[in-house]
Amino acid sequence: MTANFADKRKDVESIDNKDSDQFQDFLDNSQYKLNGILRYEKIFGRGFISTGGKTTTEKIVGNMNLKKGEKVLSVGCGIGGGEILMVQNYGVKVHAIDLSHNMLSVGRQRAAENNISDEITFEHANALIRDFEEGEFDVIYSRDCIIHIREKADLFARFYKWLKPGGRLVISDYICCPDEEKTEEFWTYLADRKYDLRPMNEYADFLKGAGFDVKATNMSEWFIEILEMELARLEEIKEDYLKAHSQKDYTDIREGWEIKLVRCKDGTQQWALFECTK
Repeated sequence: MTANFADKRKDVESIDNKDSDQFQDFLDNSQYKLNGILRYEKIFGRGFISTGGKTTTEKIVGNMNLKKGEKVLSVGCGIGGGEILMVQNYGVKVHAIDLSHNMLSVGRQRAAENNISDEITFEHANALIRDFEEGEFDVIYSRDCIIHIREKADLFARFYKWLKPGGRLVISDYICCPDEEKTEEFWTYLADRKYDLRPMNEYADFLKGAGFDVKATNMSEWFIEILEMELARLEEIKEDYLKAHSQKDYTDIREGWEIKLVRCKDGTQQWALFECTK
């Protein structure tokens, strides 16, 4: 890594992910303020805050071979849409953790709306600090949130420990081009969000290093379709959207989606699915 790249990474890495109070404060007072969460939810659908909302969740979860009574750990659970879907459609028990108090507050409300609060446990926890028993879970599930965590090797080793033999790990997440291909605009975006994006092969290598059998799939063509679908939806609901949110909120979402489309098409920022087995 050149000195220039090292300096750029310092901007991205200015948050100590193992300092739970600092990490939580950054999340809840930047991207995941309550208004920020609710304006995302308007696009993704009630209970959802990750790419494609219910559309992608139904497909990804549908391929997880969930069985009634299995115990699922959801890491970075957000506002509960995927967890509610798993409980309702597959009869699993879900332990859902997130470091954002704002996310958890909304997630508990959404579970209560669906009368399934007893089947989902929401816990405020840092996955780099919180520990579980060896072999405690049948499945670990994480959607588009490990971008926040630089310590991927450490995290994936913890996942491996927590899963039963034969257990499954399913992760969707943003991936990116190598450092030398990143634009100044993209470095600024990463520093603002404190995102640690990696090329797909590097991400898969972290998982393999933890001991997993890994199937990595670049989902970017679907990601482009989803982004275009969500932009169209945003335009359709503009009038109602502006009743609940400001013009700036609307513009920020639209422009954010438009630049993600550009990055995805040129390979700067893409989207991948990792299906792993212990």
